Order: sequence, then C-alpha cells, then structure tokens
Amino acid sequence: MNVDNSRVSGYTGKFFVEFESSKVGFENGHAAIGDGAYTIEAKNPSEGIVRVNAKQRIEEHWKKRNGKIYGVSFPGITNWHRNSATEWAKLQVKKGYDTNPATDSAYYCSELVNKAWQSIGYGLINGPSLYLPLDLTYSGRSYFIVDIADIK
Repeated sequence: MNVDNSRVSGYTGKFFVEFESSKVGFENGHAAIGDGAYTIEAKNPSEGIVRVNAKQRIEEHWKKRNGKIYGVSFPGITNWHRNSATEWAKLQVKKGYDTNPATDSAYYCSELVNKAWQSIGYGLINGPSLYLPLDLTYSGRSYFIVDIADIK
C-alpha cells in the first residue's frame, strides 16, 4: 500500500479506518465510508447502520479509541466511483448490524465499506469470510491518504 500524506479533498466515497488492539488481543478497529460531512457506518448491534456527523463522530468516538484514524482511497477512481459507492451505502442506512458476511440484511463496519465498493465492481475483498479494517487497507488496492487527526 502506498502512502500519500496530502490533505483530504472532501470525504465523499473515501473510507476511514482506525486500528485498535487493546480490547480483543488483535488489531481490529472500525471502518466507515464518507458522505460529505457525514460518515455512514455500521455502528453497533443496537443502532445498526447510521449516517452521522463525521467531525462529531471522529471527535467523540474514533479518536478516543486510539487516535490513529486514516482516510483511505484507491488509485484511478473518479467522482462517479466515489459517489456511487456512497449512494449504495446510503441505501443501507437503518439496516441492522451483524457479523455474518453471508447475508445482505445487516452488515458490520468493514463489510459495509467493502460491499459499497463491490456494488460498483471495485471490492477490496472477495469471499464470505469475516474481515477487518486492517484487511481493507492492506488489500493491495487501497492506499492511505491522510491521518484524519491532521484535519481541522
């Protein structure tokens, strides 16, 4: 994966990841897809998939977990790709949360991001197995664009 430390130019279609190893003994974390000033994410089992204010969510949740939050993108994608992946994710809002990648009635965080990109033929991971934010970022198709902590 390549690293490009330039500033983010809008959030839409980019996905965000953070890595956390303290709770379960391996590097898990969280992932969401950007939608302008919002994120779309599979938040937790009680709330399911939500669209929330990105800045507030980053400050109140993501940074408190570990402080290492990254924006991730892909080489060669266009605004059409970003907007289409984001539109697919928006259609999933209010669906449930689960960790079964074989269903489409509910998603967990990394699955939601991956399936948004799969919906336009640009999936990061293929197959029915459970995968983590780390798997998305090191899939060979993505690259870090910025440490979100740098964004004001």
